[in-house]
Amino acid sequence: MQWNRHKEAKQTIKEIFQRLDRYRIIHYSCQSFNRVENGKSTIIAAIAIYLPQYDRTESFDIQSTAEYLNIEYKDINKNLEKIEKVLLKNFFEFIRKNTDQKYLHWNMRNSKYGFQALSNRYMALVHQKPEYEIPSDKCINIAAVLENYYGVGYVSDPKIKHLIEKNFNVRPGNLLYGEEEA
Repeated sequence: MQWNRHKEAKQTIKEIFQRLDRYRIIHYSCQSFNRVENGKSTIIAAIAIYLPQYDRTESFDIQSTAEYLNIEYKDINKNLEKIEKVLLKNFFEFIRKNTDQKYLHWNMRNSKYGFQALSNRYMALVHQKPEYEIPSDKCINIAAVLENYYGVGYVSDPKIKHLIEKNFNVRPGNLLYGEEEA
């Protein structure tokens, strides 16, 4: 059984590298992985989508969106919901225009952290479903692919941190973990 998962993961990795133009790498940061004290869904602080064939990143973040809306830095907190609504509208518009792409992600798989969490937050702010959501068959969980390829326990938690430490060619720049990220 592990051999079959390994072969499938190997094929997935091969396809990704052969057709980088079909893939985007997505990650986002949020206020928390749980609902906050007031019972509302967690604030989305930033969403980044890396386009590997262009070596470019599309960013949707609170600060840039505030600047676009001519909201001064000191006024961001009191306009946070308005800013976040535009951030999410821009993100969902971007993916609507890129429906042929597949999205590589790291454990973005549920309503606490994932594509469903982004959609839920959009619906909470805009009071309607996004016009386009990324279908499940276009989402590839790289954490699962690596586990299927190398086997369970191939690296200890936190996996991204330890993978970076094991790969000398990777320089994380401003990589933040957990609460540092939000």
